[in-house]
Amino acid sequence: MSTRLMAGTILIAVAIIATSSQAFEFRKPLKTTILTTKTDSHSASAVKKDVYLMDIKLSDKERTALFSVNPKNSHGYRSSRQDLPASVNLGMNNVPVLDQGRHGTCATFATTAAVDAALGKGDYISQLCQLELGASLENSTYMPSGWSGSFGPWVLEQMMRYGIVSQDNQKIKSCAGERQYPTSDLSEGNPISVDEFREMSEDLHLTLYPTYLLSMYQRFDAHFSDTDQAERALIQAKETLADGNRLTFGVFVIISDYCSAGACATYHTAEDTWALTKEIETPPYGTAGHEMVIIGYDDNAVAIDREGKKHQGLLTLRNSWGVEAGDHGNYYMSYDYFKKFVIELQGISVLKSEF
Repeated sequence: MSTRLMAGTILIAVAIIATSSQAFEFRKPLKTTILTTKTDSHSASAVKKDVYLMDIKLSDKERTALFSVNPKNSHGYRSSRQDLPASVNLGMNNVPVLDQGRHGTCATFATTAAVDAALGKGDYISQLCQLELGASLENSTYMPSGWSGSFGPWVLEQMMRYGIVSQDNQKIKSCAGERQYPTSDLSEGNPISVDEFREMSEDLHLTLYPTYLLSMYQRFDAHFSDTDQAERALIQAKETLADGNRLTFGVFVIISDYCSAGACATYHTAEDTWALTKEIETPPYGTAGHEMVIIGYDDNAVAIDREGKKHQGLLTLRNSWGVEAGDHGNYYMSYDYFKKFVIELQGISVLKSEF
């Protein structure tokens, strides 16, 4: 059995086993405020901006499983790769920084951006049409539409199963009568039928090669904190990047009054880095889910928090909060933060011609 099929089979098997005791509910997206940098021809100024995160309802058991992870505990899992470089930065292959607006649609935006970067077609895939198809499927299945939240593997599976619609087709032909994604209002368009979607869609399953590395069901297993799964996920992410492939991942971010959605440390720009800082070490605080693209890592990069503490080892992330957020649309995350709060992780690459 191929690695691709095996990974997909394992993911599905785990999902079937876990759904009897686990159910993830996405409620109305949570609004929080971040600092952005507004630049004109004369100067740059800090401006506050509202952004929206996924409100994932967790059981007491799942919350305990989340916070029980101590990223400093490791049983010694290491990469078998001798050629793993100290840093990699793949960029986004001319895919611009996206803005998900007032919706909890980060999983859709991260997945389409990562697939676009793999395909090398720029800003190509329509998020609107994917979400409208999701709304139609939600009416007849148990999966969320994606407008208020979803997980990366679910969005990716929808794209693999039903294909993608281009931005050009969205604007010229429309998706269920809508031609523009709503960034400034709460409109969710109209559900589009599978048949109507198929008439405009392009097949991906002979082009795209997803690799599922960590599922949300594994992450909330009671034994997660007692294993090396978090360390393994980080190593596998670095190996995937070293092979030239980006990843998408879901992660919990902290809602606090201290800084921008829990990004309390600084690497290039103020509050552009998620790290295990003093502000978020001790509950109570609110948590929310977010999906982003991992485009690089640097073992030697150091972010500094308000207390002057240094956090070495950073992942480079592409976010979907607009180009004025973070470091020109990018953010960073310390390895320890990733290991503690990661939810799911998958690599995205294209099939080579020899396959």
